[in-house]
Amino acid sequence: MPENQEQKPLAVLGMEADVSGFRALGFAVYSLPGIPALTGLLEEISVSGAAVCLVEEGIFRAAPAEFNKYRKEPLPVFLPFSAAGGEGVLEQMIKEIRLKATGAL
Repeated sequence: MPENQEQKPLAVLGMEADVSGFRALGFAVYSLPGIPALTGLLEEISVSGAAVCLVEEGIFRAAPAEFNKYRKEPLPVFLPFSAAGGEGVLEQMIKEIRLKATGAL
């Protein structure tokens, strides 16, 4: 749960060590103690008014069904980010969107 309860349009979700620095940038920071807590945190982010939520890539990959529940909702948009190195989840999502929009990669 973020420390400051004021509404923030940007949120970040991940392990504390990976996301704590986002506080200085004005993000609402949600630390995930473990995957079982994910459903509750996603609901909390959804009702918080956040427009965009960056999600640590490992968490995004571990529970795709949880994030897919929010795909048809206008907000929030959950976007994976890499804490170190990355495996290209965001790039793959962009390719899929481009393919749907244009029929070509």
